[in-house]
Amino acid sequence: MSSTLSDEQKIAVFREMVRGWQAKEWRTCADLFTPNGKLQSMMKDEADATVGREVFYQRIVGLAQPNKKVIL
Repeated sequence: MSSTLSDEQKIAVFREMVRGWQAKEWRTCADLFTPNGKLQSMMKDEADATVGREVFYQRIVGLAQPNKKVIL
């Protein structure tokens, strides 16, 4: 896998993901994924990975709870 982003750009994307996650702005977080991005939980098998921007968005919106806090 190669990237055309500079290190500074990668850090900016990460910071935006953290900001969006903490603010529970799931659309922002999903939009930072590539269309075929993959989210792998360390607690699940690879076959259970979430693959795709929209799949991630639907999954996280379905799991989100108003009073739940997750820190990256």
